[in-house]
Amino acid sequence: MSRNFSSKHKYLGGPKSQSYYLNEPDPEPRHTSLKNEFSTHLDPSEKLQFAVLLSAIRDLRYLHPTTLPYTTAVEWLMSDEIDYVFSFASVCTFLGLNHLSIRLLLKREGVISLPGDRV
Repeated sequence: MSRNFSSKHKYLGGPKSQSYYLNEPDPEPRHTSLKNEFSTHLDPSEKLQFAVLLSAIRDLRYLHPTTLPYTTAVEWLMSDEIDYVFSFASVCTFLGLNHLSIRLLLKREGVISLPGDRV
């Protein structure tokens, strides 16, 4: 069965395709400058937490919504749990970021939809 997708999208089927990507990653991701500016001033534990945050954002931005890594990233991002050191809210707090603002930014960019959003 032939599928037509725009050049921006990649077909996920077929034996050769092991990729979860729906959209091809940008050769120079938008968050690269933020990563370079922000992460150079972090200690190792902060760099680890920053890497966890960037990984989730990358999964949300580029992975197909039906994949486990994508749904895991959405669940992580929507959690307000603060008792776990690597929860979204804890990571943001540790890095001095407002987790609600991060969610709204990702919503504005079309990366996620928040509960109550109309489709």
